[in-house]
Amino acid sequence: MWQITVSQAHAIVLTLNKSTMKWLPRLRDVMKATYGYTVTLALVQMADTRWNSIQGMLASLLRVRSACKMFVLRWSSHADFPDDLYALGSDMFWKECEDAEALIKSLTVASFRLQRDQNTMADVVMNYDAIFLAFYSHPENALLVPCIENRWHDCEQTLFILALFLHP
Repeated sequence: MWQITVSQAHAIVLTLNKSTMKWLPRLRDVMKATYGYTVTLALVQMADTRWNSIQGMLASLLRVRSACKMFVLRWSSHADFPDDLYALGSDMFWKECEDAEALIKSLTVASFRLQRDQNTMADVVMNYDAIFLAFYSHPENALLVPCIENRWHDCEQTLFILALFLHP
């Protein structure tokens, strides 16, 4: 389900970032009117192969949700308003964005944690747990839980559990 939301969000960010002369400046004007500043309110582009870039894109949209809704209310009546941007006015889109961002954030955090040089096997167990709980807490993502369980079954579980409990 969140694949559709991520695709919509990607299309929105691409449409806005490509429209540097028309729609993006209008959105920035609405941001400035809504929040009082625009300097830190950039829409992050997504790289298809990086969890952190997908999460960053969704988070950047969620940060400016109110301004995006105001933008759609103000400009959607124009004949040349891009079709991709209508989703910004949908409460369902924003709810799905929140859910997708929360789910993907667990993978992003685990990825960042496991890139450290001082990681231990206990860190790996804790990351599996965090990812499992994130997937399990969203019933619509129940299909992902068996993926995590299968990966866990492929590991040397006894060794991982021992490392977890013996870790200082």
